[in-house]
Amino acid sequence: MPPPSSPPPPAAFGAPDPGAGGTIDLNTVTFEQLRGENLSVTQATRLLAHRERLGGFQSVDDLDQVAGFPQDVLEDLKRRSSV
Repeated sequence: MPPPSSPPPPAAFGAPDPGAGGTIDLNTVTFEQLRGENLSVTQATRLLAHRERLGGFQSVDDLDQVAGFPQDVLEDLKRRSSV
């Protein structure tokens, strides 16, 4: 009889997990990932449309140009984002 299989190792502490408040890469994040980060449908759509117009984000500060984000949401998003 084969030995019981062991469970997979836990994820490394501090490893990014886009659905759990990890680092969000603004240039590759998807609509579904943004929704998983608690952005509304409108906010996620505006962020992605702005990214398309810019041809990609150069800095997290480019988020300041996206309409429809309350200041506290914007600051939190900027802290969790990278380019």
